[in-house]
Amino acid sequence: MKTREVTIQTEYVNCGSKNCHLCPHGPYYYMYIRYGSAISSLYIGKKLKLSILMLISGKWKKFKGGK
Repeated sequence: MKTREVTIQTEYVNCGSKNCHLCPHGPYYYMYIRYGSAISSLYIGKKLKLSILMLISGKWKKFKGGK
């Protein structure tokens, strides 16, 4: 049986502009989901949203009135 592992981390990124003197930019939040040997990433944004944390912790359904 494959297990799913979810991590959230902050990253600083380079914009790629030759004239940018502010690189790297960030921090930006990314979520990484490992399912077996496959890894998927999801850009969350500059602010970590409460709904993402609740979804990962399994509390989202309870919050939305589900079972």
